[in-house]
Amino acid sequence: MTGRRLRTRSIALSATFATIVAGAAAACSAGSDEPDDSNTFYCVDDQSVIVHESNCDDDRDNRHYIAYGALPVGLLIGHRLASGWRFPARDAAARASWGLPPTGRITNGTVKTGIIGTTGSSISSGSGS
Repeated sequence: MTGRRLRTRSIALSATFATIVAGAAAACSAGSDEPDDSNTFYCVDDQSVIVHESNCDDDRDNRHYIAYGALPVGLLIGHRLASGWRFPARDAAARASWGLPPTGRITNGTVKTGIIGTTGSSISSGSGS
């Protein structure tokens, strides 16, 4: 009789464990449906082409921008962005509103999450070059 009770408890514990694991898996997958509030930043020229980040350090000619949005990390110099937003690289207030340093280099592919910054101008995909 003792062997029978142990087997029943073992089955009950296994069923409970399986339920907990299934619930945890469901909770983890539910989190992936949440909107992503991260923004990725790149230094771009006036054609929205990624350039070396040193161009945004001290933008003396006022022709470089910080592009941001739900952009992939790891884009290379020369890649033309088809979407997103941008603001002038020299705009210290816009930089600060996004949690970036007001001056200096911002590494291409920098990601910031949970920041609600100001809106810049839109990058629109267009035909051409």
